[in-house]
Amino acid sequence: QHFTLHGLWPTNYDGSYPCTCTNEAFNLTAVKSIESELETYWPSYKCTGQENDDSPCDASFWSHEYTKHGTCALGAPGITDQFDFFQTTLALRTKYSAVAALANSNIVPSDHDSYKLDDVKNAFKSFYGGTPEVWCDNDNNISSFVSCYDTKLSITDCPSDSDKCSGD
Repeated sequence: QHFTLHGLWPTNYDGSYPCTCTNEAFNLTAVKSIESELETYWPSYKCTGQENDDSPCDASFWSHEYTKHGTCALGAPGITDQFDFFQTTLALRTKYSAVAALANSNIVPSDHDSYKLDDVKNAFKSFYGGTPEVWCDNDNNISSFVSCYDTKLSITDCPSDSDKCSGD
């Protein structure tokens, strides 16, 4: 089991973020060698479950993520081009696995067990050193797990008031 990626983008620490920092277009050929990883860990939520080939739909999502956010991440450690942006994001996902951190504290996906928001956040922080943001759906199930990084791509605390879940 794993969480899927939404993206990696710089922020201005005030909730805003730069976007579309260059006019460089996404080129699927640049990430062909990691396309299967992208399909597994970074699929488009809108494409999931479609009967047809998801690659064109996923590629449209990756294009959006790169042109809007990836172009602004160029220059971060190890990110000099499109391939680096996607490969670095996949590497951060692996290095800071939410599933591993939560499992280490015996927090596992369940249809019947529930966990306190502070326990979920503290499990990640104690494992990696940075406090995540946690967003929930209308039923208070985790829908997004956000980890934050500094300008050197080291884990850091996310803003403390950014959770979108109730405390229980």
